Order: sequence, then structure tokens, then C-alpha cells
Amino acid sequence: MGRITQKDIAREAKVSMQTISLVLHHRPGVSNATRKRIRAVIERLGYTPAASALALRGAGTQTLGVVYPGTKSGRLSASGYLEEILNGICAAANTLRYHVLLHALSTDANPEQFLAFERQGRVDGIITIVSDLAEPHLVALAQGGLPVVSIQRPSEVGHSVRADNRGGTRLAVSHLYERGHRRIAYLGGNQSTYAGKERLAGFLEGCQAHGLSRNTAYEAELNSSEADTSSAIQQAAQITSQWLNLPQAPSAVVCFSDLFALGVIRGAHAQQKQVPQDIAVVGFNNFALASSIEPPLTTLHFPAYELGKISTEMLVRQLEYPENPKEELVLPIHLVIRAST
Repeated sequence: MGRITQKDIAREAKVSMQTISLVLHHRPGVSNATRKRIRAVIERLGYTPAASALALRGAGTQTLGVVYPGTKSGRLSASGYLEEILNGICAAANTLRYHVLLHALSTDANPEQFLAFERQGRVDGIITIVSDLAEPHLVALAQGGLPVVSIQRPSEVGHSVRADNRGGTRLAVSHLYERGHRRIAYLGGNQSTYAGKERLAGFLEGCQAHGLSRNTAYEAELNSSEADTSSAIQQAAQITSQWLNLPQAPSAVVCFSDLFALGVIRGAHAQQKQVPQDIAVVGFNNFALASSIEPPLTTLHFPAYELGKISTEMLVRQLEYPENPKEELVLPIHLVIRAST
């Protein structure tokens, strides 16, 4: 047999050419059972339409767009979580035979530029890792016909998968309380982001659950981008020095990220304090070097790779079965106990 055509697929699957077109265009109007049968025939016969021809006809390109936060240069976060999410996305896309098109949305970019970029017909669907991307922009994408999966934030219009940020910081407070700490500080991230808000909320819930009254003198927000490693560490160290000079200094700190925790440890050492004897430290993310710093860091393991993998599988399911209901998944976070507590 020569090159497999859509007519061959229609004849083999015993459906019309219009039905084949709906499936290839990722359009509704075909039952999941029929869609699955057609996909099986496509797989068995090895039908591979040219991406360029599909794009010209408005059909699928077998390409997924990924929008992630970055600086003007597109640098990734020093914490490593973003790199692991992208690794999970690429691994799953490769297994599912999709290409990946990356787009870094810098902190000073106009989200409308991102919308225009993605509407050029280069991708079949989008995964967003920008937790503070405005809901109206996600709505605009959905109205334009592009399926969307959001990582790290829920959405009214698209599918989503995120980690249990709130439960993670609650877990950190419980761990420190069990170790005898009653004056626990929190070094948080940008409160304009979903993760920033959720982690602070979890910290406050954890304190309340253990009867610890809120002390705003022990709370600080660090807006420095984690892509700017030296600035983030320096600011975290300065905040720690201020805390340690209080009449009643905190005996432990829960941090928004491992990078911030590294700054806390440096700030403690600069004040001639020992970790964890004088101040215990809990990070968040479990980045690659968390076990190698001194002392090794107790931290909350963030399932970054799993988020990337699951989001990709979720998006492809949405493309192949658009009639399916919206999916929303929350992955658990667990504590990795090391010497910093």
C-alpha cells in the first residue's frame, strides 16, 4: 500500500470523511468510543499527516505550546522546579508523539503578546505554568478554541493540575511544632501569585491548628525573582538578620522555596547562629542541591516532574476527547526531613 490517506482511515474505521476531519481537527461532535476507534486505526495504519498541510487547513499540528515564567533572557528559576516541570512535559509529549513549543513570558511582558503568539495556529493546545496569568487571558484562549491546561492554579475555563501548596506549609508547621518550636516565622513569596497566596494560607492554618497566635513581625514577603539567585539569597539573609535581632527571635522559619531557605541559613551564620540549634529552617521544592548544602535542608518535596507529565497527558486527552468533562487534579506534597530541623 502506498501513502495512507484519510479515505483509507474512513474506510477502515467505517465512518465518513467528515467524522475523520472532526477527529483530526480535535473538534467535538464525535462520541468518545468512535473517536477512540479512529485513533486506533490511525495508529495501526501509521497515518502521519504533514504538519504544514494540517496547519494550512486549520487542523492539528501535533504541537503543544508551553508558556512558562522567565526573565527577559528566558532564564529558568534557580530552584530547579521549573526545569523539572518542563522535563516532565517533554517526556510525556515524546511518548504521546507530540512536539513542544516553549514560550517564556518575561515578568514585564504584556500577556496580550502571548495571546497573539499562540493564536498564530502553531499549536493544538497550551500548558501554562504562569500562576499569576490573569483569568481573562485564559478565557480568551478558550473562546478562541485552544484547549488549555493550567499548572499551579485552578481555572474556570480550562483543565488544571497543581500541587497541594497549602497542605505543604501546614505540614511544615506541624513538623516544627512537634520539634518543640512555638515561635515560627514565615518567609513567603510574591502574594500576587496563586502559589504565594496558598503557601501563606497553609502556614497560617498550621499555626492556628496548633494554637499558635499570629505574629506579623515573623512574616515577610520576598518578591525577588528566583531567577535572580544572588538577590534572592541576599534579601532572605537580610530578613533573617532582622528577625534574629528581635527581643524574642523566632526559633524556626518556614520558607516559600529552598532558595529562600539557603538565604536564611546564610543570614543565621552571619549572626553567629547555628542551624538548627538556634534556628531551624524548612524549605520548599526539594531542589537538587537541598541535600548538599550545610546543613542538609529539611524541605517539602514539590512533584514538579509529575505535574509536567500529568498536565501533558491531560491536554492530549482534551484534544482527543473534547466531550470529556473538565479535569482538576491536586497532587500531594510530602516532607523530606534532614539536618536543618
